Amino acid sequence: MRTRLIPICFLIIIISCKEDSTVPRPKAFVSIQFDDKQYYKLKFPKNYPFSFEVPKYSELERIDNHLNLNFKKYKAKLHISYFSLENDLKTHTENSRRLAFKHTNKANSISEIIYQNDERNVYGVKFDFDGSTATSTQFFLTDSSNHFFRGALYFNTQKSDSLAIIEEYLKVDVTRIIETFCWK
Repeated sequence: MRTRLIPICFLIIIISCKEDSTVPRPKAFVSIQFDDKQYYKLKFPKNYPFSFEVPKYSELERIDNHLNLNFKKYKAKLHISYFSLENDLKTHTENSRRLAFKHTNKANSISEIIYQNDERNVYGVKFDFDGSTATSTQFFLTDSSNHFFRGALYFNTQKSDSLAIIEEYLKVDVTRIIETFCWK
């Protein structure tokens, strides 16, 4: 009986000493195929006194009195607000700054870029956020007397390092909206 056990034990040892074929792999980011940057001028209903160019891969959504520019493929939305100023420019600009700086506790930095286009009578500020904030960019535009326009880019997914490249890609579109913005 003992002589039979030796070959069986030897066989078990040989089989169990095989190298483990599973190798831990490093974490990887999702591969994203970005669309070509092609824009068109978005036509708004008459009660919206502005126009601007948007990328072809975006879609305008109207929800009650609010507008969203939806980037479905990238799980992001640019939330848009429009207000008639009614001699209340300071209140609207301060509200926009307050909403932007609400992210101070999560942001590594917040940069303010001033925008001015005298020819189109468009003035504003763009806020770019660096760090783990809910938004990557916000902005407001005004003619300083009658109109106030605000936008904030948010993602419909949890913030992660893999979003950084998408954030940079969509920030280009937000900049294009600002640069092509005009009052009717």
